[in-house]
Amino acid sequence: MTSKQSLKQLVDVVAMTTGTSIKNLDMSEYDGERLQWHLYANSAVEEGDVVKLSMPALDLYTHQGEVMPIRALRGVYDQQAEVMHFEGEVRLDFSGWTLHSEKVDFDERKDEVWVPEYFVFSTDDMRITGENMQVSRKTATIYIWGGVRMEMEGLE
Repeated sequence: MTSKQSLKQLVDVVAMTTGTSIKNLDMSEYDGERLQWHLYANSAVEEGDVVKLSMPALDLYTHQGEVMPIRALRGVYDQQAEVMHFEGEVRLDFSGWTLHSEKVDFDERKDEVWVPEYFVFSTDDMRITGENMQVSRKTATIYIWGGVRMEMEGLE
């Protein structure tokens, strides 16, 4: 069963009419036996092909098996476009780095995470700021497309 099928079944059973609330949304996507992502939210409201999420959390798994948790205040899962949008105090952790931004998107079809606006990407001794970051889930490669600034501490 795919996530789209399971969400559709959940919506068909629990949210028979547009605007119905769903408490404790919990869904996952698998490729065979391998977990691709796990999405959960405190609550959700179904509105056609869009599900609005409150306090969403996505555990996204790279092809190398590393988890990339994404947390936000709000989110939208667009089932038709297969895109998850996260907004408001978004935090993403990846390979020892922490990213903070106001918006982060996960595009299932492209298998990529996009940070379309200003972000801060940091470790304990390094801080990178910029705009328009792309992370490939397949290769775990990070691209920063604009306004890059880097600060390093402890260099002697």
